[in-house]
Amino acid sequence: MTQMPEAIATALVAFQAKNSAMTLDKRGNRSQYASIGSMMTLVKKAAVDHGLGISFPVRRTENNEYFISPVIVHSSGVSWSSPDLAWPLIVDDMTHCQKLGSAMSYGRRYLLQGILGLAAGIAELDDDDDDDGEANFDWKGWADQSLAIIKTANKAQLHKWDTDNTEIIKQAETAAPDVYNTVGIEYHNKLESFK
Repeated sequence: MTQMPEAIATALVAFQAKNSAMTLDKRGNRSQYASIGSMMTLVKKAAVDHGLGISFPVRRTENNEYFISPVIVHSSGVSWSSPDLAWPLIVDDMTHCQKLGSAMSYGRRYLLQGILGLAAGIAELDDDDDDDGEANFDWKGWADQSLAIIKTANKAQLHKWDTDNTEIIKQAETAAPDVYNTVGIEYHNKLESFK
């Protein structure tokens, strides 16, 4: 990881020392979480009080892989980024704006939390922090169950599974990309079998 400039490190430590808890203003499948807007309120405070700013450009590699590559800037003119912080955008259809936007929002939210040390409150346990309900989700169990259902489903049952699992499928794109790809391939193969 590249060394962070002193001006940014100093401002980041000062921000974290005075940082208040995020507002959990959104509700997911299993818990409340802080939206990008809630987090950006704290980022604006960091800008005003400590001269810190952050942006999330999307970069494309030569292999047509896309990543969110956060950049932290300071009012002194220095900036910092690291390839170690790149968040992969894994979407089955990069031309589908809604899927791409969802993956970008999810990535930006977690990058903001990690880079700026944002938290929903003072956690009593290491895993007690806001994770929008997904840290303890059994992705393998969901995948195994989904694959079994898809394998034996008729067209109506397949449609019902897809409708019932829409939110989980969206979350799997970024939270469990291997599961997303495995289940997605099986789903599309089954769908094709009905043609």
